[in-house]
Amino acid sequence: MIASKDWGPCSCNCGKVILKDAEFVIVEGAMYISGHENRRETKRMALPIRETPILRGKDARKFADNARTAESRPVPKKVYDRAQKTYSEMKKRETSERDNPPV
Repeated sequence: MIASKDWGPCSCNCGKVILKDAEFVIVEGAMYISGHENRRETKRMALPIRETPILRGKDARKFADNARTAESRPVPKKVYDRAQKTYSEMKKRETSERDNPPV
């Protein structure tokens, strides 16, 4: 297939991007640059999450104090506005991609 628009990264995690007019294939719902579909078995799995250590004594008190002050500290308006803008852009992109799937 030929891409009708820029689609984003190849699913084989090679770092290349599927750009407009590039050849690509869809395998099991994933988009690959043509020729990369045979790399799909080589995807790296996430590492297992290690057990969370139990805090005791002075470390536990320090952690609890930091958690309390973080909860009561307001987020700066600039940071909040940037997060809201990013969220809105992601929602628009999600809607756009859902409404215009690849052919």
